[in-house]
Amino acid sequence: MEKNSIAIYQRINKNSSRYHHRFTFYDQEAGVEFSDIIEIHSLELNKLPDRTDGTELYDWAKFINAESEEELDTPPKQKNPQ
Repeated sequence: MEKNSIAIYQRINKNSSRYHHRFTFYDQEAGVEFSDIIEIHSLELNKLPDRTDGTELYDWAKFINAESEEELDTPPKQKNPQ
């Protein structure tokens, strides 16, 4: 069973311009990932670019970061329904 967590921040990683990061448990000395079933995804909304990158993640981050009622009226549509 896969476990994921999503954390939404205004600022977490000042050394990166990316708005999305995926963190895992990792042993740096051995170069081994502890497990692929635990991940923490972070979104830094202040780093969201003005133009879409074409991903569903961008669409949802933009929705979460809405600044007006109009932006909240229409949630993003799922691009690849399963």
